[in-house]
Amino acid sequence: MAEKYLYFRTEATDADDDARSGSACFPTSSFVGMQPTGDSTLTMYFSVAGKLSSVVLNLTTANTH
Repeated sequence: MAEKYLYFRTEATDADDDARSGSACFPTSSFVGMQPTGDSTLTMYFSVAGKLSSVVLNLTTANTH
């Protein structure tokens, strides 16, 4: 079975999505957990090759984790 990935980016349109710092892609198998980190933010954690990384998601409605 092929590996599935989660892709995150800060740009709203594909045409503007060319900066390395504004994008992240992780295999779903590297997902280790998530937690609310504010009223309007959720942080997801990934571990790839022993290195922990995180992605902060901004929620459009507060307290909807």
